[in-house]
Amino acid sequence: MASIIVDTAGARIGGARRFMDELDAYLLESARQDITLIGAERSLTSSWMIARERKAGRRLDRVVALNNVSFAIAGRERVVLLRNALHFPYPGERFNLPPKAALRRRAQAAVIRAVVHRADVVVVPTSAMASRVRHHLPQLDSRIRVRPHPVSARQSDARRVPGRVVCPVIFAPYKSMGTRLNLLAEAAAIAGADTELVVTATAEELKSHRVSSQAWRAVGQLTTAEINDLLASASVIYYPTEIESFGYPLAEARVNRQPVLALDNEQNREVAGSALVPFDPDVASLAQALSASMHHVVPAASAAGRDAYFDDLFALS
Repeated sequence: MASIIVDTAGARIGGARRFMDELDAYLLESARQDITLIGAERSLTSSWMIARERKAGRRLDRVVALNNVSFAIAGRERVVLLRNALHFPYPGERFNLPPKAALRRRAQAAVIRAVVHRADVVVVPTSAMASRVRHHLPQLDSRIRVRPHPVSARQSDARRVPGRVVCPVIFAPYKSMGTRLNLLAEAAAIAGADTELVVTATAEELKSHRVSSQAWRAVGQLTTAEINDLLASASVIYYPTEIESFGYPLAEARVNRQPVLALDNEQNREVAGSALVPFDPDVASLAQALSASMHHVVPAASAAGRDAYFDDLFALS
Protein backbone atom coordinates (compact mmCIF):
# COMPACT_ATOMS: atom_id res chain seq x y z
CA MET A 1 0.00 0.00 0.00
CA ALA A 2 1.25 3.51 -0.80
CA SER A 3 2.48 5.52 2.17
CA ILE A 4 1.05 8.81 0.86
CA ILE A 5 -2.38 9.53 -0.60
CA VAL A 6 -2.97 12.86 -2.34
CA ASP A 7 -6.47 14.19 -3.00
CA THR A 8 -6.67 16.24 -6.21
CA ALA A 9 -10.47 16.55 -6.48
CA GLY A 10 -11.74 19.88 -7.76
CA ALA A 11 -11.76 22.02 -10.86
CA ARG A 12 -8.72 22.14 -13.14
CA ILE A 13 -8.96 25.67 -14.46
CA GLY A 14 -6.75 28.73 -14.17
CA GLY A 15 -4.11 28.53 -11.46
CA ALA A 16 -5.44 25.19 -10.23
CA ARG A 17 -4.82 23.66 -13.65
CA ARG A 18 -1.36 25.24 -13.78
CA PHE A 19 -0.49 23.76 -10.38
CA MET A 20 -1.75 20.32 -11.38
CA ASP A 21 0.30 20.44 -14.58
CA GLU A 22 3.39 20.86 -12.38
CA LEU A 23 2.31 17.95 -10.18
CA ASP A 24 1.68 15.69 -13.19
CA ALA A 25 5.13 16.49 -14.58
CA TYR A 26 6.75 15.83 -11.20
CA LEU A 27 5.11 12.43 -10.81
CA LEU A 28 6.00 11.46 -14.37
CA GLU A 29 9.66 12.40 -13.97
CA SER A 30 10.15 11.13 -10.43
CA ALA A 31 8.30 7.81 -10.94
CA ARG A 32 7.57 7.73 -7.22
CA GLN A 33 5.86 4.54 -6.12
CA ASP A 34 4.88 5.75 -2.65
CA ILE A 35 2.31 8.31 -3.84
CA THR A 36 -1.25 7.53 -4.91
CA LEU A 37 -3.54 10.20 -6.37
CA ILE A 38 -7.25 10.09 -5.71
CA GLY A 39 -10.09 12.38 -6.75
CA ALA A 40 -9.06 13.04 -10.34
CA GLU A 41 -12.08 14.13 -12.39
CA ARG A 42 -14.10 14.44 -9.17
CA SER A 43 -15.80 17.50 -7.73
CA LEU A 44 -15.03 18.32 -4.12
CA THR A 45 -18.44 17.51 -2.66
CA SER A 46 -19.49 16.45 0.82
CA SER A 47 -19.98 12.88 -0.41
CA TRP A 48 -16.45 12.83 -1.81
CA MET A 49 -15.05 14.16 1.48
CA ILE A 50 -16.56 11.15 3.24
CA ALA A 51 -15.48 8.71 0.52
CA ARG A 52 -11.87 9.86 0.53
CA GLU A 53 -11.56 9.26 4.28
CA ARG A 54 -12.56 5.64 3.68
CA LYS A 55 -10.20 5.31 0.72
CA ALA A 56 -7.24 6.67 2.64
CA GLY A 57 -7.80 4.92 5.95
CA ARG A 58 -5.84 5.58 9.12
CA ARG A 59 -2.75 3.45 8.54
CA LEU A 60 -1.11 5.60 5.87
CA ASP A 61 1.94 7.63 6.83
CA ARG A 62 0.61 10.83 5.29
CA VAL A 63 -2.47 12.24 3.56
CA VAL A 64 -2.29 15.44 1.52
CA ALA A 65 -5.27 17.53 0.40
CA LEU A 66 -4.42 19.90 -2.45
CA ASN A 67 -7.91 21.42 -2.60
CA ASN A 68 -8.32 23.56 0.55
CA VAL A 69 -10.22 20.97 2.61
CA SER A 70 -8.08 18.95 5.02
CA PHE A 71 -8.59 15.29 5.70
CA ALA A 72 -10.25 14.92 9.10
CA ILE A 73 -9.55 11.34 10.20
CA ALA A 74 -7.37 9.49 7.70
CA GLY A 75 -3.62 9.26 7.92
CA ARG A 76 -1.08 9.60 10.68
CA GLU A 77 -0.04 13.03 9.41
CA ARG A 78 -2.28 15.42 7.49
CA VAL A 79 -1.18 18.19 5.15
CA VAL A 80 -3.53 20.66 3.48
CA LEU A 81 -2.86 23.28 0.81
CA LEU A 82 -4.96 26.44 1.22
CA ARG A 83 -4.99 28.28 -2.09
CA ASN A 84 -8.23 30.29 -2.23
CA ALA A 85 -8.19 33.77 -0.72
CA LEU A 86 -11.99 34.04 -1.03
CA HIS A 87 -12.32 31.67 1.93
CA PHE A 88 -10.34 34.02 4.18
CA PRO A 89 -11.54 37.58 3.52
CA TYR A 90 -10.53 40.53 5.62
CA PRO A 91 -13.24 42.62 7.30
CA GLY A 92 -14.76 45.00 4.80
CA GLU A 93 -13.75 43.04 1.71
CA ARG A 94 -16.69 42.64 -0.63
CA PHE A 95 -16.96 40.17 -3.48
CA ASN A 96 -19.27 40.87 -6.37
CA LEU A 97 -20.92 37.45 -6.28
CA PRO A 98 -24.50 36.48 -7.15
CA PRO A 99 -26.53 35.61 -4.01
CA LYS A 100 -26.35 31.84 -4.52
CA ALA A 101 -22.62 31.94 -5.19
CA ALA A 102 -22.08 34.11 -2.12
CA LEU A 103 -23.97 31.63 0.06
CA ARG A 104 -21.99 28.75 -1.41
CA ARG A 105 -18.70 30.54 -0.73
CA ARG A 106 -19.65 31.21 2.89
CA ALA A 107 -20.66 27.57 3.36
CA GLN A 108 -17.39 26.37 1.82
CA ALA A 109 -15.38 28.74 4.01
CA ALA A 110 -17.11 27.48 7.15
CA VAL A 111 -16.26 23.86 6.30
CA ILE A 112 -12.67 24.68 5.33
CA ARG A 113 -12.00 26.62 8.53
CA ALA A 114 -13.57 23.92 10.68
CA VAL A 115 -11.67 20.99 9.17
CA VAL A 116 -8.31 22.74 8.86
CA HIS A 117 -7.86 22.26 12.61
CA ARG A 118 -7.39 18.56 11.85
CA ALA A 119 -4.32 19.28 9.70
CA ASP A 120 -0.81 18.90 11.12
CA VAL A 121 0.64 21.20 8.46
CA VAL A 122 -1.10 24.05 6.61
CA VAL A 123 0.67 25.07 3.38
CA VAL A 124 -0.01 28.45 1.75
CA PRO A 125 1.61 29.90 -1.40
CA THR A 126 2.38 33.43 -0.16
CA SER A 127 2.98 35.48 2.96
CA ALA A 128 -0.17 37.44 2.13
CA MET A 129 -2.24 34.25 2.16
CA ALA A 130 -0.62 33.24 5.45
CA SER A 131 -1.72 36.57 6.93
CA ARG A 132 -5.29 35.92 5.82
CA VAL A 133 -5.33 32.50 7.47
CA ARG A 134 -3.77 33.84 10.69
CA HIS A 135 -6.36 36.62 10.81
CA HIS A 136 -9.18 34.09 10.98
CA LEU A 137 -7.38 31.25 12.75
CA PRO A 138 -4.48 32.61 14.84
CA GLN A 139 -4.22 29.31 16.71
CA LEU A 140 -2.83 27.71 13.53
CA ASP A 141 0.20 29.99 13.38
CA SER A 142 2.76 27.32 14.28
CA ARG A 143 1.40 24.94 11.62
CA ILE A 144 1.53 27.35 8.67
CA ARG A 145 4.27 26.93 6.07
CA VAL A 146 4.70 29.41 3.22
CA ARG A 147 5.74 27.57 0.07
CA PRO A 148 5.49 29.45 -3.27
CA HIS A 149 3.88 27.31 -5.96
CA PRO A 150 6.33 25.63 -8.37
CA VAL A 151 6.84 27.53 -11.62
CA SER A 152 8.71 26.07 -14.57
CA ALA A 153 10.04 28.15 -17.44
CA ARG A 154 7.62 28.18 -20.35
CA GLN A 155 8.31 25.88 -23.28
CA SER A 156 7.24 27.57 -26.51
CA ASP A 157 8.64 28.52 -29.90
CA ALA A 158 6.41 31.61 -30.13
CA ARG A 159 8.19 34.95 -30.49
CA ARG A 160 7.19 38.11 -28.70
CA VAL A 161 5.02 40.48 -30.67
CA PRO A 162 5.88 44.14 -30.07
CA GLY A 163 3.03 45.93 -28.30
CA ARG A 164 1.02 42.78 -27.58
CA VAL A 165 -0.54 42.89 -24.11
CA VAL A 166 -2.15 39.63 -22.94
CA CYS A 167 -4.62 39.34 -20.07
CA PRO A 168 -4.79 35.62 -19.08
CA VAL A 169 -7.55 35.93 -16.49
CA ILE A 170 -10.61 33.69 -16.27
CA PHE A 171 -13.74 35.79 -15.93
CA ALA A 172 -15.49 35.55 -12.55
CA PRO A 173 -17.98 37.97 -10.96
CA TYR A 174 -15.69 39.02 -8.11
CA LYS A 175 -12.87 39.96 -10.53
CA SER A 176 -14.84 42.81 -12.17
CA MET A 177 -13.08 42.07 -15.43
CA GLY A 178 -15.24 44.38 -17.52
CA THR A 179 -14.13 47.39 -15.50
CA ARG A 180 -10.50 46.29 -15.52
CA LEU A 181 -10.33 45.64 -19.26
CA ASN A 182 -12.00 48.93 -20.09
CA LEU A 183 -9.54 50.69 -17.79
CA LEU A 184 -6.56 49.37 -19.75
CA ALA A 185 -8.16 50.25 -23.10
CA GLU A 186 -8.64 53.80 -21.85
CA ALA A 187 -5.10 53.91 -20.47
CA ALA A 188 -3.68 52.73 -23.80
CA ALA A 189 -5.51 55.53 -25.60
CA ILE A 190 -4.16 58.11 -23.13
CA ALA A 191 -0.62 56.74 -23.33
CA GLY A 192 -0.75 56.74 -27.10
CA ALA A 193 0.73 53.26 -27.02
CA ASP A 194 0.64 51.13 -30.16
CA THR A 195 -0.84 48.04 -28.54
CA GLU A 196 -2.72 44.88 -29.36
CA LEU A 197 -4.90 43.89 -26.39
CA VAL A 198 -5.68 40.16 -26.11
CA VAL A 199 -7.75 38.44 -23.44
CA THR A 200 -8.50 34.77 -22.73
CA ALA A 201 -12.26 35.28 -22.81
CA THR A 202 -15.05 34.67 -25.28
CA ALA A 203 -16.74 37.34 -27.38
CA GLU A 204 -19.92 36.66 -25.40
CA GLU A 205 -18.09 37.37 -22.12
CA LEU A 206 -16.81 40.67 -23.48
CA LYS A 207 -20.30 41.60 -24.56
CA SER A 208 -21.91 40.66 -21.25
CA HIS A 209 -19.31 42.69 -19.35
CA ARG A 210 -19.67 45.65 -21.72
CA VAL A 211 -16.12 45.49 -23.02
CA SER A 212 -15.39 46.89 -26.45
CA SER A 213 -14.58 44.14 -28.93
CA GLN A 214 -12.77 46.78 -30.97
CA ALA A 215 -10.35 47.44 -28.12
CA TRP A 216 -9.84 43.81 -27.06
CA ARG A 217 -9.38 40.61 -29.06
CA ALA A 218 -11.08 37.67 -27.38
CA VAL A 219 -9.41 34.30 -27.96
CA GLY A 220 -11.65 32.17 -25.73
CA GLN A 221 -10.56 29.46 -23.29
CA LEU A 222 -7.35 27.80 -24.48
CA THR A 223 -5.52 24.54 -23.93
CA THR A 224 -2.33 24.58 -21.88
CA ALA A 225 -0.18 24.51 -25.02
CA GLU A 226 -2.20 27.29 -26.66
CA ILE A 227 -2.04 29.58 -23.67
CA ASN A 228 1.70 28.96 -23.33
CA ASP A 229 2.18 30.08 -26.93
CA LEU A 230 -0.05 33.11 -26.42
CA LEU A 231 1.76 34.21 -23.27
CA ALA A 232 5.15 33.63 -24.88
CA SER A 233 4.14 36.02 -27.67
CA ALA A 234 3.26 38.83 -25.25
CA SER A 235 5.43 41.87 -24.72
CA VAL A 236 3.52 42.59 -21.51
CA ILE A 237 1.21 40.58 -19.26
CA TYR A 238 -1.80 42.35 -17.73
CA TYR A 239 -2.95 40.80 -14.47
CA PRO A 240 -5.36 43.27 -12.85
CA THR A 241 -7.16 41.11 -10.28
CA GLU A 242 -7.31 42.26 -6.66
CA ILE A 243 -8.04 39.08 -4.67
CA GLU A 244 -5.61 36.19 -5.26
CA SER A 245 -3.83 33.63 -3.11
CA PHE A 246 -0.94 33.34 -5.61
CA GLY A 247 -1.39 34.38 -9.24
CA TYR A 248 0.50 32.12 -11.63
CA PRO A 249 0.80 34.75 -14.41
CA LEU A 250 2.76 36.93 -11.97
CA ALA A 251 5.26 34.18 -11.20
CA GLU A 252 5.49 33.09 -14.83
CA ALA A 253 6.25 36.66 -15.89
CA ARG A 254 9.17 36.75 -13.44
CA VAL A 255 10.56 33.37 -14.56
CA ASN A 256 10.10 34.11 -18.28
CA ARG A 257 11.42 37.69 -18.01
CA GLN A 258 8.25 39.48 -19.11
CA PRO A 259 6.93 42.71 -17.61
CA VAL A 260 3.62 42.25 -15.80
CA LEU A 261 1.17 45.06 -15.11
CA ALA A 262 -0.50 44.44 -11.76
CA LEU A 263 -1.81 46.35 -8.78
CA ASP A 264 0.77 47.70 -6.36
CA ASN A 265 0.25 45.48 -3.33
CA GLU A 266 2.16 43.08 -1.09
CA GLN A 267 0.87 39.99 -2.86
CA ASN A 268 1.96 41.05 -6.33
CA ARG A 269 5.35 42.34 -5.19
CA GLU A 270 6.08 39.01 -3.50
CA VAL A 271 5.10 36.80 -6.44
CA ALA A 272 6.15 38.91 -9.46
CA GLY A 273 9.33 40.35 -8.01
CA SER A 274 11.32 42.45 -10.47
CA ALA A 275 8.88 41.66 -13.31
CA LEU A 276 6.20 43.80 -11.66
CA VAL A 277 5.26 47.14 -13.20
CA PRO A 278 2.84 48.36 -10.53
CA PHE A 279 -0.12 50.66 -10.89
CA ASP A 280 -2.80 52.16 -8.69
CA PRO A 281 -6.43 51.51 -9.72
CA ASP A 282 -6.92 54.68 -11.77
CA VAL A 283 -6.48 55.35 -15.46
CA ALA A 284 -3.66 57.89 -15.12
CA SER A 285 -1.51 55.53 -13.05
CA LEU A 286 -2.22 52.63 -15.42
CA ALA A 287 -1.39 54.73 -18.49
CA GLN A 288 1.96 55.65 -16.96
CA ALA A 289 2.65 52.02 -15.99
CA LEU A 290 1.71 50.79 -19.47
CA SER A 291 4.21 53.17 -21.06
CA ALA A 292 6.89 52.09 -18.59
CA SER A 293 6.20 48.40 -19.19
CA MET A 294 7.09 48.69 -22.88
CA HIS A 295 10.68 49.47 -21.87
CA HIS A 296 10.90 47.45 -18.65
CA VAL A 297 13.76 44.93 -18.67
CA VAL A 298 13.24 41.97 -16.36
CA PRO A 299 16.45 40.43 -14.99
CA ALA A 300 16.98 36.70 -15.09
CA ALA A 301 15.32 34.81 -12.24
CA SER A 302 15.47 31.19 -11.25
CA ALA A 303 12.35 29.08 -11.51
CA ALA A 304 10.69 27.87 -8.32
CA GLY A 305 11.92 24.29 -8.47
CA ARG A 306 9.22 21.70 -9.12
CA ASP A 307 11.12 18.79 -7.59
CA ALA A 308 12.12 20.71 -4.46
CA TYR A 309 8.56 21.92 -3.95
CA PHE A 310 6.85 18.55 -4.16
CA ASP A 311 9.62 16.68 -2.35
CA ASP A 312 9.12 19.14 0.50
CA LEU A 313 5.31 19.08 0.31
CA PHE A 314 5.12 15.31 0.57
CA ALA A 315 7.64 15.17 3.43
CA LEU A 316 6.25 17.97 5.63
CA SER A 317 5.51 17.07 9.20
